[in-house]
Amino acid sequence: VTTAKLITEVVTAAATQVVAASTPIPAAKPKTLTITAAPVVSTRRRKGVVIRDPEEELHTDTLAETPTLKDKGKGILIEAPKPMKKKDQVEMDAEFDANMKFLFKSREEMEKEDEEIIKNINETSTQKAAKRRKLGEEAQEADDL
Repeated sequence: VTTAKLITEVVTAAATQVVAASTPIPAAKPKTLTITAAPVVSTRRRKGVVIRDPEEELHTDTLAETPTLKDKGKGILIEAPKPMKKKDQVEMDAEFDANMKFLFKSREEMEKEDEEIIKNINETSTQKAAKRRKLGEEAQEADDL
């Protein structure tokens, strides 16, 4: 029952009279009704609030929509790689060349290197001491000049 219907019913009940004789006699004491303000649905919509009947809206064959998240740009920033500087590039090239040279060495070269290493290991301590003395004397002669 809306507010307008309540007001019209009260007005019609208070205005009815019974005419039996020449003098008008009111039919009954009019009931005094207190009219309370019924809550009126505001016509203003709140932003983002929509009231819907869930039975009407969701059917078993339709899925509820999931809200998609917006990318706010707060992720990890990955910078594009910068080109190498000239000095770094030269060092990398030298290291690469050494690696390639090692890979393309022949078996004979590897065996020669192994023999030299074994020869140095097998030298006796007296031979090593003699070699040190000889190198020390050569260093002193170079300093004297």
